[in-house]
Amino acid sequence: MKLIDLKISSEHEPVVDRAPDFSWVIASENENVRQTSYAITVEADGKIVWEKSENTEQSTFIPYGGPLKSRTRYRVLVKVTDNYGEADTMESAFETALLSRGDWSAKWVKNSLPVSVAEKGFGKQPPATMFRRRFSCGQNIVRARLYMTCHGIYRPYLNGARLGNAEFAPEHSVYEKVLFYQTYDVTHLLTAGENDFAAYVGDGWYLGVKTTPRVRNFERRHALLFQLEIEYADGRRECIVSDEDTECAYGPVVSSDLFSGERYDANRTFSGWKRTELADYGYDNLCAQMGDGVVCVEEIPAREALSAPNGEKILDFGKVLAGRVRMRVRAPKGTVLRLTHTEVLDADGNFFQNTDMPDGGVEQIDEYISDGTEKTYEPLFTYHGFRYVKIEGIGEIRTEDFTARAYSTRKENAGSFSCSDERLNKLYRNIRNSQSSNMISIPTDCPQREKAGWTGDIAIYARTALLNEAVTPFLRRWLLSVRADQSKDGAIPQIVPYDGGYPMSEVFFGTMFDETDTFGVAGWSDCCVLVPWSVYEITGNTRILRENFAVMERWCDYILKRCAMPRKDADIPYEYDRWLWNNGFQQGDWLVPSIAKNAVQYEDAMSGSLSFQTNFAYEYSVPMYGWHTFSIMEKIAALLGEEQKRTRYAEIAANMKRAIQHVLFDENGLKTKYMGGYVLAIAFDLVPEHCKEKVKAQLLDSLKLNDGCLDTGFLSTPYLLDAFCMIGRCDLAYALLYQTKCPSWLYEVERGATSVWESWESFEEDSTPKKISFNHYAFGCVDDWIFRNICGITPLDAGFRRFRIQPLPDECLAFARRSFASEYGTIAVSWEKREGEFVLACEIPCNTQAEIVLPGGKRQWVGSGKYVFREVRT
Repeated sequence: MKLIDLKISSEHEPVVDRAPDFSWVIASENENVRQTSYAITVEADGKIVWEKSENTEQSTFIPYGGPLKSRTRYRVLVKVTDNYGEADTMESAFETALLSRGDWSAKWVKNSLPVSVAEKGFGKQPPATMFRRRFSCGQNIVRARLYMTCHGIYRPYLNGARLGNAEFAPEHSVYEKVLFYQTYDVTHLLTAGENDFAAYVGDGWYLGVKTTPRVRNFERRHALLFQLEIEYADGRRECIVSDEDTECAYGPVVSSDLFSGERYDANRTFSGWKRTELADYGYDNLCAQMGDGVVCVEEIPAREALSAPNGEKILDFGKVLAGRVRMRVRAPKGTVLRLTHTEVLDADGNFFQNTDMPDGGVEQIDEYISDGTEKTYEPLFTYHGFRYVKIEGIGEIRTEDFTARAYSTRKENAGSFSCSDERLNKLYRNIRNSQSSNMISIPTDCPQREKAGWTGDIAIYARTALLNEAVTPFLRRWLLSVRADQSKDGAIPQIVPYDGGYPMSEVFFGTMFDETDTFGVAGWSDCCVLVPWSVYEITGNTRILRENFAVMERWCDYILKRCAMPRKDADIPYEYDRWLWNNGFQQGDWLVPSIAKNAVQYEDAMSGSLSFQTNFAYEYSVPMYGWHTFSIMEKIAALLGEEQKRTRYAEIAANMKRAIQHVLFDENGLKTKYMGGYVLAIAFDLVPEHCKEKVKAQLLDSLKLNDGCLDTGFLSTPYLLDAFCMIGRCDLAYALLYQTKCPSWLYEVERGATSVWESWESFEEDSTPKKISFNHYAFGCVDDWIFRNICGITPLDAGFRRFRIQPLPDECLAFARRSFASEYGTIAVSWEKREGEFVLACEIPCNTQAEIVLPGGKRQWVGSGKYVFREVRT
């Protein structure tokens, strides 16, 4: 038996500013291996500061209960014994950052140079600012740590060497309350004598004109805070900080914006250095970064140089991605090379800009002005969503000079899938691609047009995300901003961080429904419950539930307050109406195909014409999601030992269910014409007993009316295929999965999609693309159904402590394979149909149990190990 992985707060050797927890994975060639005991020892400065040992099988999320001191490295030693009497040990470590405001001696410094007014549109932003601080060091340095953050996004350098490879630090967050700082080990980069620290700062989210944060006394100037702490062999300590001796200058990045793009003039050098100004921005919002930063996850050489019918020169990189282009430049001095990015071409093969927004500012252009020498250039402070790049300013285009670099927050891979149907394999790759593209610092809706933290997307997709990548630190970090953005009355905005023009647009739409403040939206704002619950279900982590429980409670109180406000246009007895969430602005079952075809035009005097359809089938989705949230809250309260609250939430959920059944159903079934209503009613078990056959018939009829295609939006699609299985029609679930007519998943695949589209119908009938995103992960939630049905892996306990393997193969598939890195180790399933038999191979991790169910119905429980099961096919 071996310990093969030891994680601290779901990371490897993190820097923390709060108490961590410990999890580990054991592996053994023996079968039915279970942990019988563990012992954890934590040391700091050569002394034991905390110990814990238990005779238990628990091996995940064990909280640290010892003291924490700033700037301290803690050695963690775990010893585990199993039921065979074998033992192993493993060592790791974590480090504390600056745990209190008093640990900061650095001063905020800001750009003192003239700053032009930032506007939306390419090239209309101020230049990036280089900050530098020169200092001297002594000899025999044994430890040096740099803590830093900024207003903007930065790249740090020490003695000319770039620190790390993370992009866009210090990340996107609710800056008024949460500003992350990063920690760098620079021990081996310092030299005795003169040293030069520098940080290049661009606008990023903090100073972006499309993402201006809600910060009191906001100032649109690049600012920097850094603290370099040095320890010497003789015990001396030295601290180099941002202060009056820090200088700033402008250089080659003459304009940068995350949306519009970057202009880089290679002829410019850093000159005109000037001392920075001190600023009093404080330290109260500073938090040590949780989780990894954004890095390049894939390099994609240009696949083809196209000559469009209209004469445009276009590079095709073969797939839609989020990132930017690195190019080798050979051009005369003064040559302007312009790269314009897009995801699709028009019906004729010409360049088509799909990122137009009513308020502009999403040109996705990068410009490089040559100095006449051969250079390799990649933008520093922007990224784009694209597959195609229009090239202007050069003659011959050599594909070998251009490489797309895809970016995403660094995460460990957790899943794989393949099967005999290459279309499903392509769908899975598309889902993974959109997941990667939309996890740049925060969970976003799309990587080009908005780059925004729309809460509804991750609310329905979090479970799928967890099956594919280790995203727990990433989601915990974003949930800090969710908590920070919650309004005083408990509302969670539809977008987190709630910045830029979104608060103003919310006012515009809210006034239609008498909303006067930040308001909550069913399915979107429910993210504060649904995302932590998904993390718990997939990992077994209860800490994330406790961290967010107070926010969940305030959100539930907000829902109840909204329910108590009777609808003026509804003739509903108040005894039922008071338990229905059926009022206010709602997104509803967003992007139902049959509704999206007839979007309503609203005229916004501030931004021009805006196509927008409010209340997508809200009459069923909103009250049903209200019930769904309270039913989950009952379970969460029970898990956290909050018995009185569990009882309260159970009673509220029961009242909501009773009201839904009385108001939304009649003798004909569910009172709606939309497929999503039947899906949610069945999936949530909200159908009254006397209506079950009628609602089943309604669902089947809706499939016929839609010509065998789906007609569901954001809130019902996650449950679509399950609903058909629940009424005994898994054959129709498979038929929907295999459907190739629009709207369907494989329609996108057969049209050559390399990602998941925002809308089911993203092209006009004449093949003209619509001006929407072609890179949204939300509808990729079908991968969860594939995981549980085609591959047959279903958790029976949170975190897969016990799980079932029960593939439900249909006649079309010959084999399928799936792996998943659970908190206990890798679960692997592979099945195939051979002549006359069905063969199932499984790998079960140590410390878990699995129920194996073969297609013929035979059941068997097994412990850890590798197994092969055979069954005669009939």
